[in-house]
Amino acid sequence: VLTVGIDPKPKMEEIDLEAWNSKIVEYAKLAEEYDVELFAPMAEPGGLFAEKDIEKWGQEILLRIKEVYHGEVVWMGCGPGGEPLSEEFLKELSEGLPGKYVGYDYIGFGLNLVPEMTLEEFPQYVDNSIKYKLAQAERDNCKGVMVTEFSVFLPKQRSEEEVARAHEIVLEKAKGYDKISGLFVANFLGGQIEGLPLIEEDIKTGEVIKRYFTEILD
Repeated sequence: VLTVGIDPKPKMEEIDLEAWNSKIVEYAKLAEEYDVELFAPMAEPGGLFAEKDIEKWGQEILLRIKEVYHGEVVWMGCGPGGEPLSEEFLKELSEGLPGKYVGYDYIGFGLNLVPEMTLEEFPQYVDNSIKYKLAQAERDNCKGVMVTEFSVFLPKQRSEEEVARAHEIVLEKAKGYDKISGLFVANFLGGQIEGLPLIEEDIKTGEVIKRYFTEILD
């Protein structure tokens, strides 16, 4: 997935939105030139736009992207988390009026184990997020959903076994849904994120991911 990042996200009044949109279109042209399969206008635009503005922007930028890019477009957002979602709620959501994802091929979302969440709470959060996004995808006639990022925030606060198990939970849950079309792991190979401690390569998590993609999916 090629996308345009801005981190840390500024306040809305601090950016030139037209200049930012033009930059997104430039990246979309680049994606077209190099036959990139998936393009996303922005990672987690909810961190920049107010809820009342995000749908309008998402539709406007989608039209501009489709003028120059002919691959598939994914919206990269966040999952809802929270309490278990009833089947009645999910049914009403899937049958509701079309929403902000209309025209996008896939709805992308993150599944990250954050410091304030226990490993025992994480499976429920993953279930909630997947079911919620699948209902939205059905409502807006998208092809499916993608886990566009999953990781453990501040992994040094947990054991290697806990971090590996968190990744395994996402993989196990995702395996049960036909319309999850992609899984993108973040940071297990190590790296530096501005404002956070250096992330070292996670061997145990790497083994879990390798086993899943080479044995379980084979």
